[in-house]
Amino acid sequence: MLGGSRGWRLATLTAGLSGLYFAQGLVSGTTETWVGAMAQRGVELEAQAGLLAWAALPWLLKVGWAVGWDLLAPPGSRRREPLLFVLQLGLAAAFVGLGGSTSSGHLPLVFFALNLVASMQDVGTDAYAVDAIPEGRRGLVNACMAAARSVGANVIGAGVLVAWWTADGNEGAGARTATICAVLGLSALVLRASVGDRSHAEHGALPASETPSLPTPAPRLARLRALSALVSTPRARMALVLALLVLAGDGLSSAVSADFLFKRAGWTLEAYVQQLRPLAGACGLLGFALAAVLVDRVASLRALSLGALALGASWALMALAPSLWTRPETIFALAVVEGFAQSLVLVAAYAFLMGVAAPSVRATHFVIYMALLNLPRLAGPLLAPEIFGLGGYAGVWAAAAALELLLFVLAWWGWRRGWSAASHE
Repeated sequence: MLGGSRGWRLATLTAGLSGLYFAQGLVSGTTETWVGAMAQRGVELEAQAGLLAWAALPWLLKVGWAVGWDLLAPPGSRRREPLLFVLQLGLAAAFVGLGGSTSSGHLPLVFFALNLVASMQDVGTDAYAVDAIPEGRRGLVNACMAAARSVGANVIGAGVLVAWWTADGNEGAGARTATICAVLGLSALVLRASVGDRSHAEHGALPASETPSLPTPAPRLARLRALSALVSTPRARMALVLALLVLAGDGLSSAVSADFLFKRAGWTLEAYVQQLRPLAGACGLLGFALAAVLVDRVASLRALSLGALALGASWALMALAPSLWTRPETIFALAVVEGFAQSLVLVAAYAFLMGVAAPSVRATHFVIYMALLNLPRLAGPLLAPEIFGLGGYAGVWAAAAALELLLFVLAWWGWRRGWSAASHE
């Protein structure tokens, strides 16, 4: 009976967090699809990268949002779920605003606002997740959350959204997406039911490593002192560098991917959303399923290093083989590798960084890691046009491959030192 109760709580927690991550996927998928439409119309790479940079900027402010969450709704507070619900309504309003935007000059600000609300929701969701996900289920739950985000991006944010644009125009598509976001707000309201009774876990009735529970807030002075754990050990310092590298290669590659597909490889937006995005999404979901099994069973850094090696090798091959760029099977193969490998990298990185963060300020530490992880989302679009000017698409992929192989070396080294284990020395 206890096992059934424990399983229901974990399932409810996973469903609630996944619903919120699905909404984040709508935002990222909409951004990528809009940039793809710009590329197909022949808009310059600098303008495409500029829109991506405006969309990425709010994600660098996550440390500030974390401070706000700690002040308004610290760990264990019952304010967290209502605040997440309000932010979901804010996302709905932002999509309505996007649907009503007709001036291309206003688009960067509209996407900034959309991602601003999404980044705030993301911080609240991550804060809840790192406090409530049982240590022994971090790989599984993170994989489900990331998979939900992928479905939101690749199914609704890409193919379905384009169909809505075609049928109903911007306003109709914006209204439909806003409705989905508003309904997803219910995910925030079911989270509390997933949190077990802390006294049960503490007294052994339910294993603490398996039971969702919210912590008792630590004294503020103790939380401030615990922030020193960010740099207090070699393992913690390595985690900071690793967080910066997780999306570094992807930040460069993604910044030119739409421009490459529509201007160099000869793809159309219709073929992209009907063929490539579904394939990439399906492989991403299979990758998350693989990660859900592997990351909780093998060392997280070992899994991360394997994914990074696969990504680095695929981008290096793209840089070395321009004669294959116009062949559809080349693009399909790249999408398959990226779908599997990036999923494994992300889930393994999330699980590792959750384990590194000090327990008394785990949410704040994790948000700092996530802010560093998101830095390439801004740096990539800013640097990619410069690298493209020097070496073309091959130069961008070579730089992305070099960064990914550096991540592989760092993660492998950390694994060999035994730093995958969740310890807080």
